[in-house]
Amino acid sequence: MRFAKKILLLLPALLIATLAHSETPKTLEVGVVLALTGPLSIQGVAFKNAMLLAKQELDSENRIRIHFEDDAFLTPNAVRAAKKLLEIDKVDVLIAFGTNQGLAIVDLTEKQKKLLLSINVNRAVVRGREHAFLLMPALETLTALNVEGVKRRKYLRVATAASNQDSCLLQQKILESAGVAPIVASETFDTTERDFRIVAARLVHSNPDAVFLSTLAPQGGLLAKSLRQLGYKGDFFGGIQTAYFSELAASGGALEGAWVASADDRHAEKYYESYRRQFGSEPTDLSMYAYDAIKLILKGTESPNLVEYLKNVRDFEGAAGRYNSDGNNGFTFDVAVKQFTANGYRYVD
Repeated sequence: MRFAKKILLLLPALLIATLAHSETPKTLEVGVVLALTGPLSIQGVAFKNAMLLAKQELDSENRIRIHFEDDAFLTPNAVRAAKKLLEIDKVDVLIAFGTNQGLAIVDLTEKQKKLLLSINVNRAVVRGREHAFLLMPALETLTALNVEGVKRRKYLRVATAASNQDSCLLQQKILESAGVAPIVASETFDTTERDFRIVAARLVHSNPDAVFLSTLAPQGGLLAKSLRQLGYKGDFFGGIQTAYFSELAASGGALEGAWVASADDRHAEKYYESYRRQFGSEPTDLSMYAYDAIKLILKGTESPNLVEYLKNVRDFEGAAGRYNSDGNNGFTFDVAVKQFTANGYRYVD
C-alpha cells in the first residue's frame, strides 16, 4: 500500500515533466528578399504571389511563416534586408532572387549556418558552400542550348551584348568562349542604360547575322528596337535573363521570332491555372521556382535536417516538373529553347 501511494504521488510530477518536454513543433521562419519595386518587380511581385499561393495550398498546418522584404533589385538593399531578416526577424531560412543579391548575402547566411535558397542561375553563389542551394537551372546548362542553336542555324558572324551584371556577363563569356562562331562585336553596358543608339550603331557596323542578348529587362527589348531602327535584319537570340514576354513589348515587336534558352515550363500549367484564379493576372514562367522554393521547404520540414534533405532530393514533383539534387547544391531542372511570337512563346528545337 505504501509503495502504491508513492506511485500515485509521483504521477502528477511525471505528467508535468512530460508536458514540459513535449514541445509544439516550431514554426519555421522564412525570410524572402525580392524586387517588389523597380525594373525587376515584374518578377518580384509574381514570386511573392507564387510563394503565398504555395503556402495557402500546401501549409494548412502553418508549419512556416514568411517574411517579405523589398530590395528593388539593388544589392545594398538586399544586404540590409537580409541582415534585418536574420538579426531582427530571426529567420531560419532565407530566399533571395538574383545573382548579385545571392553573392552579397551568402556569407551572412553561411556564418550563421542558415539555409539560403538562391533563385538565380549562377553557381558561384553556392560553390563551396554548406548551407546554400541554387534553385534555377545553371547558366552552363542554359547556354549549352544557345551554343547548339548557333551550330544548328549555322551563324557565321555573331555579336554579343550584355548588361553589366554577374550572370549576364558570365553567360556572354561562356558563349564567346565556346568558339562556335566568330564573335565580331562584344558590348557591355550599365544595368541602368536605356538609350542604345550608340551601342546599336556599333553592332550594326560589325555586320553580324545574329546578336546574342544577355540582358536584364527591359534592355534586350530596347536594344533590339534600336537595332531594327538602324536597319539590322539579322536574328536575335538570348538567355534566360532576356526571356520575359514583356521584352517583346519593350522592343516594339522587334524581338518577334527571337529565340531564347530558358526554363521549360510545360509542366507548370496546373500552377499557372491556380495563380490566375487566385490573383487575376498572368504569372511569369520563372515564378514556378518561387512556388517550388516553398514546396521544397515544406517537404523538408518532414525531415530531421532541412539541409540534408535538400542535398538528397529525389524525384521531387514541383511546378517546374520532376527534379533531383545534382550533387552540387543545385537541382536537375528541365530547360528548353523558346521563340517569341506575337501571341506568346513557342517551343522550338
